Amino acid sequence: MSKSHIVNEAYKMKFSDDILFFHPGFSYKGRLSATNVLIDLRGEVVEICYTVAVNYVWNIQNIKECSNFTFDDDNGIDFSLPPLKDNVIKVDLQAVSLNQTIKEEWPTRIGQSFPDRYNTKVTASASISRWYSPSRSYIHLEPMQKTHLQCQSVQEYIVQYSSNLIDSGETVYFHYIIKSRSKIFQSGRLIHRSTKHHPILITELNNAVGSNHSFVKNNNFVDKFSFKLSLGNEVYSKARLLLYFVLKTAETVASSVDVNIEKCLPNEVNAKWSEKGFRPGDEAKLTIKTSADSICAVSAMDKSSIALSNSKPLTVASILKPFIEEKETKQTSILNCVPRHVRKPLGIEKTNNNSNPIARRRRSPSRTYFSSQYDSFEAFDVIGVGFITNLNILTKQCEEDPPSPLNSTHSKEMRGYHYNVDDSDEEIVKRSLFPETWLWDLVPLDGNEQLQIARPLPHSITNWITNVLCVSPTKGVGVSPNLEISVFQPFFLDVLAPRTIKRNEIVHLQTIIFNYLNYSIPLRISLGNTSNVDSIGYPDDRAVTHCVHPNDSKVVIFRIKSPYLGQINISILAEVDSSYPGECGPDIIINKRDEVVKSIIVEPEGHTVEKTGSILLCGGDNVLPNNVSWTLSVPNDIIRDSDKAIVTIDADLMGPTIRNIEKLINVPSGCGEQLVAAIAPNLYILRYLNATGKLLGPTRQRIIRNLKIGYQRILNYVHTDGSFSAFGYHDAVGSTFLTSFVVRTLVQLKQHIYVDQSIIDKAVEWILMNQLENGCFNAVSHVFHDMGGTSNENSTAALTSYVIISILESGIELKEKVRNDAQFCIRGHHSPDKYTLAISSYALSLIGWQSEATRALRRLLEIAIVEDNLMWWSSPESISTNIEMTGYALMTLLHHGGTENLIHAHSVVRWLITQRQSHGGFTTSQDTAVALDAISRYMVLVKGKSANLSVHVATNEREHTMPITHRDKLKTKQISVSRLPNVIKVIVNGQGCVLATNVVYYNLEHMMNSEAFKLAVDVESVSSTDKCSIAMVSPCLAYKMPDIKSNMAVLEIKMPTGYEPDRGSLYKLQESNSKVKRFEESENQVVLYFTQLSHDPICVPFTINENAVVDSRVDAIAKLYDYYKPELQIAIVRTFFFY
Repeated sequence: MSKSHIVNEAYKMKFSDDILFFHPGFSYKGRLSATNVLIDLRGEVVEICYTVAVNYVWNIQNIKECSNFTFDDDNGIDFSLPPLKDNVIKVDLQAVSLNQTIKEEWPTRIGQSFPDRYNTKVTASASISRWYSPSRSYIHLEPMQKTHLQCQSVQEYIVQYSSNLIDSGETVYFHYIIKSRSKIFQSGRLIHRSTKHHPILITELNNAVGSNHSFVKNNNFVDKFSFKLSLGNEVYSKARLLLYFVLKTAETVASSVDVNIEKCLPNEVNAKWSEKGFRPGDEAKLTIKTSADSICAVSAMDKSSIALSNSKPLTVASILKPFIEEKETKQTSILNCVPRHVRKPLGIEKTNNNSNPIARRRRSPSRTYFSSQYDSFEAFDVIGVGFITNLNILTKQCEEDPPSPLNSTHSKEMRGYHYNVDDSDEEIVKRSLFPETWLWDLVPLDGNEQLQIARPLPHSITNWITNVLCVSPTKGVGVSPNLEISVFQPFFLDVLAPRTIKRNEIVHLQTIIFNYLNYSIPLRISLGNTSNVDSIGYPDDRAVTHCVHPNDSKVVIFRIKSPYLGQINISILAEVDSSYPGECGPDIIINKRDEVVKSIIVEPEGHTVEKTGSILLCGGDNVLPNNVSWTLSVPNDIIRDSDKAIVTIDADLMGPTIRNIEKLINVPSGCGEQLVAAIAPNLYILRYLNATGKLLGPTRQRIIRNLKIGYQRILNYVHTDGSFSAFGYHDAVGSTFLTSFVVRTLVQLKQHIYVDQSIIDKAVEWILMNQLENGCFNAVSHVFHDMGGTSNENSTAALTSYVIISILESGIELKEKVRNDAQFCIRGHHSPDKYTLAISSYALSLIGWQSEATRALRRLLEIAIVEDNLMWWSSPESISTNIEMTGYALMTLLHHGGTENLIHAHSVVRWLITQRQSHGGFTTSQDTAVALDAISRYMVLVKGKSANLSVHVATNEREHTMPITHRDKLKTKQISVSRLPNVIKVIVNGQGCVLATNVVYYNLEHMMNSEAFKLAVDVESVSSTDKCSIAMVSPCLAYKMPDIKSNMAVLEIKMPTGYEPDRGSLYKLQESNSKVKRFEESENQVVLYFTQLSHDPICVPFTINENAVVDSRVDAIAKLYDYYKPELQIAIVRTFFFY
């Protein structure tokens, strides 16, 4: 959400807080900066004043020195204070603008009582404190170069020092340390022969504040010299320099200063575009200079899309951020002053970052020790080095009174009012390419230090941010400064249209004509004769004329519709109208024209239905079929022209899964359980491809990327006690089932990417804490119903089996008691349902209770369904339950092994693949995870023979013959079927097997609804002026089945064309209604998640906003369904007319 800030100040001022102390006898150099500048500061006069406190911070003297200054080109003021005497302990700085007055609106009564509050100045204030030395010895460091240093450069410093204990001609040994990123990179010694120089006089200072007074130290003789530091390539971020010498009295005189270095990388990269500005479609040339052995990644993104996505282009700083210390070094917490009862300065024996200053205070409860001053201790402490010494470093005495409120190390600013307000003869190119990302290329330099690439520009009128990242095996990584180029033309069109519409909806295409020429121009704006698009209105409505004045724009609306499905391309042309009837522009106008082509997807009405059929065909096999004949048909009441079909041939049984690894389940995946279930198949595919030698580099990179992204997302669902739940912190407690699932997945993830072992250990500890006295694991939080249906006994046995499977397959050692108790829980009843029998038979096999495992498998085979050489298990629950049961049965058969069990396993696999969806997964996240795990284990075990086949596919219209060899092992052959109904025949000849799949798609106006849910959606206008602009959508829903509580339920609401959900109202819905655990939004749909629903109805209202005007809107669809049993669903249509 964007915000606007309303202020009543022309600018603000702030004193620099780089140096918060002054050395007595030396001048202090400071800077006042203007921020939030809204006016030209030339001519602005600012008065800077200072006062001093002597001996005590509260003893402020009746001296106020002031001078007037004006701002420099960088909106700042440099000023100097004269050398002050040693008894000055604090200086207060004030600045006030003499030109600007803040007028604050106060009620009359209050304004009369406080007249100064009505007219206040723009002000700033700050305080600086004394640097203390008992011998009045000081070092003052000043860099010669005020700006940030370049990498590997040389910095020269002026060192000024004074001490009454050093004689003229005496040799002084200075020691220095340079520290950066928690490392000391340089240290050394400087030898200097002391000489006495003239004192610092106020008349010699530049931009001095005030004049001479009684607290100015005019007789301080100082010595100075310069030295240079060479910074190596290892110092590539902010560093700090410490310089010190030791007096004969053992007092250490020290000072430190920041070394500001431009952040840099070892591989220098420079990039430059041939021009700064281009026209749409021009060829742009980019020159890259870097090390010759580099390979460079070049990206260019639309500046507006970067702003909307809150993403930031890659920079040197963002690359270095994980490796450099950006925050201030943590200072030691030991006492930083000498208590007044201690008569001599303290040598520091040891820094102790773990010491407790609170405990130290308790030893002397009547006193609080502190000091507002600085000494050599701070020079060492701020650089962050530990030291052991008997020298006098801590020398300043403690103060025993609370520090003055004015003694702040941060500048105080007088703020004005502000309010937060929610914001919501030239060649003409036909503009049709409007991407958000233009360049995304890898470019090798191939031994050259300079390379030029040329690319045609897209057609967007925008600015492109270009970034070049290069990697070299010898120089390392480097990145260029971000480059910005403009694509512009002084006269252009912008067409606002939705990306998708429904058939026969009338869309108002808003066309804006911009004229940035310095003269008016007569234009004719016309809608092109685009096929499949009808213009609504009179024929003359396809074109209009306007006189567009300089730096002005005009808006034209075209009303269009399409009776056809698919992509339509709409062309709109603006060109000079030589027959314009009135006066407009100069007598002679160079022909100007701009044409924009917008693509819109026309979708069918109604509900989309998908039907899939799969079969394993083998050549040279007497048992398995080598041919199939499918009659593909659709119902009579389908939406016209919405039907289509595809036939695919895969040479690998896992082909569809590998092909669609990022989108295996055709349902939303916004909760933790679905996320883990989406990650797990990546592991199964990786295991299978590794075992069979089919893993290729690009596939491995793709899967590893998925695993890394998935791991980071999993961590969003962890609780502080180590458990995981479906909706993370939105759930009160973790889930036994999901935590077990996560443990199993993370252990497998750890074989391929980094995983924090402590997360696994903590989760396992939480699981084991939830084992009950009877050995069963407590069903904490959400467990879906298929864990034993509605029987508590079956449910706990099934859940305990799942927990044991997850832990044992993770290779985690279980204590004997935990294992024994769990196996008796699993075996503790004699009438398990089919689901519990399937999962417990596999658990008993893993536990190693052979007799019980064999008995369970025998019972499982007795209740199997065997038909046409297919084997599966069925229950009245749902198809998802059948798939999951059959998956666990397959894993049990593979674990027991033996010829007979492998024959059964082959029949089970053949049935499972018939249930697979077109996207490579199954019905839900759980059955997909279990079935793919089982099938991949089977494929690893059998390792099918190399294929050498000829596949013949015949439809009513044409025939296709395709060879399949071992080189096609992960390739897919796809054939589109143009007409339905149709008869598809597939015949396989040769050696090997293929997976043949057909998918039929069509839309229906109405769906068969189950009796499980009740759903109603009310829609009403929110605005009284424009009824369509904002609407309130109020879905009300309830569960109707006898078991009182539902599984996790999902509500999908399609947006009517031209509307988008208001995200703020969705967030409020999630916060105010505990039933809504999460929401997702896409371009045309809102998805709401509910942990469970009951018989009590709930309503979840949210608002939608119109972003495109559409007439004759097609009814939108709302669908509510059980996530684990999608056949339990209700879908309704809702009209979005407000007239």
